[in-house]
Amino acid sequence: MINRTVIRFHILPGIGCLIFTPIAVALSVSVDITNVQKGDGPVMIALCVDPIRFKQRNCQLVRKIKASSKSVEVSFSNIKPSGYAAIVYQDLNNNGQFDKNFFGIPEEPFGFSGNPNLKFGAPDFLESRVLIEKPHTRIPITLIGNK
Repeated sequence: MINRTVIRFHILPGIGCLIFTPIAVALSVSVDITNVQKGDGPVMIALCVDPIRFKQRNCQLVRKIKASSKSVEVSFSNIKPSGYAAIVYQDLNNNGQFDKNFFGIPEEPFGFSGNPNLKFGAPDFLESRVLIEKPHTRIPITLIGNK
C-alpha cells in the first residue's frame, strides 16, 4: 500500500510543476498572397519582427516561391509570439531585386501585411504589424501595381 504522505508531498508537487511550468510556444504563420501574375517571376516574402529592419527592408525571415497561380501561400513555422510585418513583391524579371524607376516608383507588384492604403511611400512597421499569438495565423496580402 502507498503511503498517503508520499503522494501528497512528493508526487503532487511534481505534477504541479508540470502544469505551471512555462513552455516555449512555437507558432506558425501563413502569408496568403493574391493578385499574383502567374508564371511571371517568383514571389518574394519577408517577415520582420524588428521595426528598424522592416524600414531597411532587411527582414529576418525570407522565403521565395514560384508564381504557380494567381494566389500563393507561404508558411513560416517555429515563430515566437510577437508583432510581425510582412513585405511581399513579385520579381517579374527574376533579377533578385525590387525594381523601381528613376522616381522611386515600383515597377513590380508588391504588398504589405494589413494591405495599408499607400499614398506616398511604404507604410511604417506599426501600420503593417500583425500580432502573432495564436497557434496558426493567416496574413492576407494583395499585390498592387504593374498590371
